[in-house]
Amino acid sequence: MVYANERSKNLKVSAFHDDVCSSEHKKLCWVLQNGGKVLEKTIKQGQRACDESLSSLFRAAYFIRKQSLPYAKFPSLYSLLASVKAPITASLYHDEKSCADLIACMSNVIKKNHM
Repeated sequence: MVYANERSKNLKVSAFHDDVCSSEHKKLCWVLQNGGKVLEKTIKQGQRACDESLSSLFRAAYFIRKQSLPYAKFPSLYSLLASVKAPITASLYHDEKSCADLIACMSNVIKKNHM
């Protein structure tokens, strides 16, 4: 590389000082030092929200089954959970087929644990 062998005639130490003091440089340093922690925290919050949503859905399906209610009541229970701002998924698993799937999933886990 030709330019690596020659000295720069325009290099100023003040340019480095100005860069180090700039807000962009400070932001970048903060991201490099804390970015991984922030990303990890955000991922954990997302996982926790997902777990809470699935837990609400499983509890609702369990309630339907325990009370011997028809699966067709599950969408109404889902709507109730949504109206009281319970942690649930925005648009997934809100129909009666989903209720049957959730109950089947719980049933499989119970069967495996009792073998």
